[in-house]
Amino acid sequence: MSRFSFRLQKVLDLKQRAAQAAAMQLATAHARANNARQALETLSSIRQAGGAQLAAAHSEHATAGQLQNIAYVLERMDQRLDQAEEVVQVAAAQVDGAQSDMTLAQQSKRALDRLRDRQLGDWHDGMRHVDRELMDSLALTLFTRKAPQRQGET
Repeated sequence: MSRFSFRLQKVLDLKQRAAQAAAMQLATAHARANNARQALETLSSIRQAGGAQLAAAHSEHATAGQLQNIAYVLERMDQRLDQAEEVVQVAAAQVDGAQSDMTLAQQSKRALDRLRDRQLGDWHDGMRHVDRELMDSLALTLFTRKAPQRQGET
């Protein structure tokens, strides 16, 4: 009996590796996006604390220099928040891109998997047909060998 051989097995293996690589890229992109979101949340909480400090300084007898210093720090924090939001948006776009890459890689791999399964099924059908023909020829040979003996008996 011959062994099943899928002619596109190397391509299927390459598609499998590409799908795994895409999944790893997606996981990395998710991790970067989560880190960027956490950094944004941290900066946002620091900014809120700075706003509270400015409000407290206004209610107290603070000098103009102190108020200017706090205002400058808050302005810089706002700039950092804007940058962090951009980083979060870029990371989200990378996640979307990695997700679509993984989807495409898995679709092409599934197509080859289905082709391989269909060819394997056809190969099994062919092998069953060969087995049936072999068994039929064996039965026919045994029948023809025993036919003269049966004629002699009657």
